[in-house]
Amino acid sequence: MTQPEPWYQYIARHTGMSERAVQRYAAIGHALDPAAADRLRGTPFENRLGEIEALSRQAPDEQRQIAELLTRQEDAVGSVAEALAIVKGHAPSVSKTAAERLVGRWRRMKKADRRARVMELTDEQAEELAELLDERSGQTEENA
Repeated sequence: MTQPEPWYQYIARHTGMSERAVQRYAAIGHALDPAAADRLRGTPFENRLGEIEALSRQAPDEQRQIAELLTRQEDAVGSVAEALAIVKGHAPSVSKTAAERLVGRWRRMKKADRRARVMELTDEQAEELAELLDERSGQTEENA
């Protein structure tokens, strides 16, 4: 009598995924708090498997706190590790601030990509950016 194939082999065979990937997704799905998952839905973190896996390893209440830190409008953190440090009451380990990450990404972009990102700004965002650039110009002139 033959043994039925394990569920993860069956799914892997029918989806084209590796057996390990199927097991990994299942473990994450089992451990991820539904409220934390809902909070991350539609955000860039939704598709960052390593971050979601790290989140799923935490206690449910910590998952919810971490998800809130990752998705808040002001001062959102950039990783589960950084958010976990805050939740645990530790200073994040030598992680870049949001502004440093933004400047780093901007510097790595081609000019055409920069232009495209600026064109995507809402009128309100563009006005705020213009005001900030005016302030910067005024400071530069004062320092000259």
